[in-house]
Amino acid sequence: MTRSKPKPPMRRADQLAALLERMRQRPAELDAPPDSPRGRILAAASREFADFGLAGTSTRAIAEAADVNLAMIHYYFHSKEQLYVRVLAREFLNFWDAVYQTVDFSMTPGDLLPSIPVRVMSVMRASPPWAALMRREMADGGKHLVQAFRLLGEAGPLGLVDIFSAVHGMGITSGELRRLPSDPVRECIIAVMFGTMVLQPVLRDLFDRDLEDDAVWTEWSKTVMSVLKHGVAAEGR
Repeated sequence: MTRSKPKPPMRRADQLAALLERMRQRPAELDAPPDSPRGRILAAASREFADFGLAGTSTRAIAEAADVNLAMIHYYFHSKEQLYVRVLAREFLNFWDAVYQTVDFSMTPGDLLPSIPVRVMSVMRASPPWAALMRREMADGGKHLVQAFRLLGEAGPLGLVDIFSAVHGMGITSGELRRLPSDPVRECIIAVMFGTMVLQPVLRDLFDRDLEDDAVWTEWSKTVMSVLKHGVAAEGR
């Protein structure tokens, strides 16, 4: 009996490409055409929730903004809370699409890892509604964001964790990155990425440094990238 040869292990570069492709698979329920009733409801709800938060938004206001019958919101989404979770999930996908288009994933891990936070913050800076949603949701404890991310599965942050681990492992193997535990490095970078943008109104008023100012943003982004790069780089690099 002839034994089949075992498949060679997937190269990390191929693994990264596969992970990126997997993250591009959007859940069908969040991909409604913009001119469809579901699409109009999601778009209107995004604006209303960003402006007034979950508690301050009524389904009647969303229905009027979307030009649909109020009953359609309950038909498609069952409740305001479930609609809110889907808005968060959908806005994350739009946010990730914008980040994906600005990141060069062919860069070496030593350059790629510290560049991603700045790319993420740049997209957040250019997307005030997403930043507003994030601030309001985090102020409420973030439980709906967790539900949204679970809904997305590997198309959301759970997929980003796998991408981060692949890039981090590639960097350690190549000798570009120091052998630091992957989880704390990941959490530190996430804290820098989102913490800065969520706290921006406080930082602006406290230190009189507004990231909306192009000169401040340029100085700040270069500094953050330098700090991150030197923090994760292997000795001698």
